[in-house]
Amino acid sequence: MRVIIHYPKPIKQLSSQKLPLLVDGKIAGTVTQGKILSLPIT
Repeated sequence: MRVIIHYPKPIKQLSSQKLPLLVDGKIAGTVTQGKILSLPIT
């Protein structure tokens, strides 16, 4: 499953932060340096 997330702010502003994401309770990810790292939760 592919998840597309749209941010109201440019992703570059989040590059200095680590934003934890929880999608459908199955995919946890972290936005760091403009990249989305997703880890499946079992």
